[in-house]
Amino acid sequence: MDNKRAWRAGLAGGVLASLCVGAAWAAGPGVLFVSNRDGHMQIYRVADDGGAETRLTFSQGGNNQPAWSPDGRRIAFTSTRDGNPEIYVSNADGSDARRLTNDPAIDVRPAWSPDGARIAFVSTREGRSNIHVMNADGSAQRAVTAASGELSGGAPIWSPDGKTLYFLMGVGNKNQLHAIQVDGSGLKDLSSAISRGGKGEADLSPDGRWLVFTTAEDKQPVNLVVMRSDGSEARQITREQGDNYSPHWSPDGRHIAFVSSRDDLVRSEIYVANADGTAPRNVSNHPRDDFEPRWVDGRTVVFASMRAPITQLYRVDIEAAQPQRITHSQSLELEPTPFAGSPLQSGLADGRDWRASLVLNRSSR
Repeated sequence: MDNKRAWRAGLAGGVLASLCVGAAWAAGPGVLFVSNRDGHMQIYRVADDGGAETRLTFSQGGNNQPAWSPDGRRIAFTSTRDGNPEIYVSNADGSDARRLTNDPAIDVRPAWSPDGARIAFVSTREGRSNIHVMNADGSAQRAVTAASGELSGGAPIWSPDGKTLYFLMGVGNKNQLHAIQVDGSGLKDLSSAISRGGKGEADLSPDGRWLVFTTAEDKQPVNLVVMRSDGSEARQITREQGDNYSPHWSPDGRHIAFVSSRDDLVRSEIYVANADGTAPRNVSNHPRDDFEPRWVDGRTVVFASMRAPITQLYRVDIEAAQPQRITHSQSLELEPTPFAGSPLQSGLADGRDWRASLVLNRSSR
């Protein structure tokens, strides 16, 4: 993989304090992001439609990989403030930051369980990277995997019922998608049987029934595959000359946002397609690179763009496709992490079943 692709695929008193936290919550959790505007990489927050940008971390070491708790009131993140990458948790306003891990090894990529009671993360404590799980207060830390291959990709992905974790792990010289029970049992290679190509950048549908991920076959563009979360019924949903990567399900499960270079094989654009891959459309449409799409709700995507030309964050209504800038600095703004709410809040359970479309269109491509 060349450098550009890797980069693409490629951190007054108690009453008054309570009132301030309440006011911030009333405004909505918003979008977390990482910026070097104050020297070190720090975590900030901005409303999903722009406005004031609030700095949440103030350490001398770098801070990145922010993750919202399911209720939007806390964030977990990775920090090197104590000289080693460790997992921290703070309130959503940045207050009461607490170190949860304390090990000479590297601890990174925190991911909250759906009920907010536990945090999964990746650690090198066993000499190579493995998934660990701990309580949200840092207690009861334990390894879930005892990987024979190196883990790769982003944070572990929780199933909605909190019983299964999905992750990428090397098999031979290629990454493959795996699942394991949180108690450490039932390790399963989900994707080696699909093809020999390396897999990457997975995301799980809000109902936990489908996975989307990238596949990189030898000398072929990177494309997207959707399959059931048990490893069955895999189906490639993009077949373009350009690369297609960084897929993310919408909170209602009806769409997938992703990055594609299909327009001219050079610049990256944000595309949105139906969950079965049909009706793909360019929603960012700019000569400069756009990347890191993340959903705010069922019709709004935030993303990073170099159009400023320094990398800044933008939002776009997928129906209007007219991006609007939401951060305003002369520094790098990366890792947009919006709080998208729960699947029930975002309309997943309103009676309209996107899975029917996936089944009906299974032979259409």
